[in-house]
Amino acid sequence: MNSTTLILNSTQLKDTGNYMCLRNNTPVFSVRLIVQQIPRAPTLSCFVKSYLSPIRCQWRSEELNRLTKCTLSFRKR
Repeated sequence: MNSTTLILNSTQLKDTGNYMCLRNNTPVFSVRLIVQQIPRAPTLSCFVKSYLSPIRCQWRSEELNRLTKCTLSFRKR
C-alpha cells in the first residue's frame, strides 16, 4: 500500500495555499491548506448604573476571519 504524507512544522500564515503531489511530473492529487492565527480571548465588560437599571454587557474581540466561530451565552440565575 502506498501512502503519502505532508508534514509542515511551525506553519505560518504564508504557508496557506494549494499543495500538489506529483508522480513523474504528473499531478496525482492536491490539497488546500489553510493556516490561521489562534484568536486572542475576547474581553467581556458589564456595566450597571444602579441596582434597578439593566446591565449592559459588551463583547470585544480582534477581527476574525470567516472560518472562526464565536458564541456568547447568557444564563440568568
